[in-house]
Amino acid sequence: MNPSLEAIEQQVAQNELLRQMLLILLFVVLVAVLVHVIQGLVKRFVSDPTRLYRIIRIVRGMGAFIALLLVVLVLAPELGDLLTVLTVIGAGLAIAMREVILSLAGWFRITTMSSYKLGDRIEINDVSGDVIDIRLLRTSLMEIRGWVDADQSTGRIVHFPNG
Repeated sequence: MNPSLEAIEQQVAQNELLRQMLLILLFVVLVAVLVHVIQGLVKRFVSDPTRLYRIIRIVRGMGAFIALLLVVLVLAPELGDLLTVLTVIGAGLAIAMREVILSLAGWFRITTMSSYKLGDRIEINDVSGDVIDIRLLRTSLMEIRGWVDADQSTGRIVHFPNG
């Protein structure tokens, strides 16, 4: 090949990568702005704090999913490339995020099989408490009986992975 032709091909590849990165940045910023606007609207029209909290969590999760989907589509515009990118991403995530995957599976079991819910008093690993939050990766308890002899809260919040 001609040296000038190789330099041109390399510059085109660099420009394509720069274009993709700028497009990804644009999409992520747009999704973040959209999520912020929706949260503002929800805060204006929903007065129940529990419902507001759940709706905002759903909006943030959907925003993150949409942003991730747009990033993957920008990096792999053709179907064959998309399958390759998804395979590599899946394999890397499965290896690197074993604990996170276990916690997500645990969260799915907790929410679908109703093992416990907000407000329930449970005991995990010799720690008793009231469930105050169930998130994707962990469950939070308001501890009781730790160093207080009665069934009164100690004021300590304990977090357990859902896995």
